[in-house]
Amino acid sequence: MTIADTDLDGALALYQQVIDTCLRAPEVALRLQAAKSTVNRSYRLRNAGRHDEAVACAETLLQACGEETDKDIAAQVVKVRIGLARACGKTGQTARQVETLEVLLALPPTALDATVRTELLAEYRQAKPTSTAIGKAAHALGSWFGKKK
Repeated sequence: MTIADTDLDGALALYQQVIDTCLRAPEVALRLQAAKSTVNRSYRLRNAGRHDEAVACAETLLQACGEETDKDIAAQVVKVRIGLARACGKTGQTARQVETLEVLLALPPTALDATVRTELLAEYRQAKPTSTAIGKAAHALGSWFGKKK
């Protein structure tokens, strides 16, 4: 059991403190801790159904480290993109979800575990609107009635 299991708001505040303190630090080790905190905070927010906050949290890391060359931080960026795609799907931001999934699926095979890649491909196929009129209508109806918060 962790603090996040017993005191979610306390854990979120601690994650935010690390993010605020370390995300723009010149030292890679500090930025890595902030990146991990961002991934964890976003994950906890999504699990609590706070998807809009999870999107904002993920965007923080992408803005600061989206083009990071350090392999460990880049791995955290991949994780936060996965969470971002899933949170966007829950908030009805389908275009953003599809765009994020396309970025993830375009990564080299070594960047994603095969199981994760398969899951993301299934999510992409479900989220991407089809080009036929009936497909577009079905997708629109699904978006209206399938939106979860």
